Amino acid sequence: MISVSREDSTRSLPGIAYKKTMNIRTYPIDLVKVFIRPGKFFAARDMNSDRAAKDALQFLLVSTAISAILFATLPVAGPMGVGSRLASSGIGDRLASFVVISIYCAIFGAFARFGWFLVGGKAGRRAFYATYAYLGSILMILAPVVLAIISTAMLSEMKSAIEFGRSDFAEKAAMIAGFTAFLACLVVVGTWVIIFWNSFRKLNNLSVLRSFCTMVVAGALQVAAIKAISFILALAQVYLFTD
Repeated sequence: MISVSREDSTRSLPGIAYKKTMNIRTYPIDLVKVFIRPGKFFAARDMNSDRAAKDALQFLLVSTAISAILFATLPVAGPMGVGSRLASSGIGDRLASFVVISIYCAIFGAFARFGWFLVGGKAGRRAFYATYAYLGSILMILAPVVLAIISTAMLSEMKSAIEFGRSDFAEKAAMIAGFTAFLACLVVVGTWVIIFWNSFRKLNNLSVLRSFCTMVVAGALQVAAIKAISFILALAQVYLFTD
């Protein structure tokens, strides 16, 4: 009689499929844990291990798929603007926003890694990117929700102004509503990012001051990258869609 060890059984095709299914099943639980208590979530894991890296990658892939679905279904405008453009925004525009946001998240990860390196961060490359995969995953899911809230608020105010015969005030009302919604979302998301950033600080074994400097450096580089990408997109729009 041939015996099969548990280790060998998990390496078989059914065993691998079962493992992946279990990881997907635990995704909602991990998502809630990362969002509510990121520090506790990472403290219970060895982020330098192969297991942590694989789990983080799978979490990121599932989150990216969910983000793409949200971008395709929610009322999110294209990457060049929101509000009045929302009414004519097709699935191609919304998926373009998904691509742009994905690029932003990837770029910020590189800038964050560079920032921690400048201030003497001690986290290894694997541990850093495994941890950042969770941050990027949450941001990828939050992005379409936030953009949909802003776009819906702007379009609603614009329609209300037009219905009350204030077409001249419609654009201004939409901008005010959009900015108000943006500030509200910024406070909520920004607070969570700061809480999550503390997990990076503990991972790198650095002070609060150095952690703050890293955030400033990464944020400044990210703003510059966004401006550059926006400029390139604007140029592409001019050359591709004008005679």
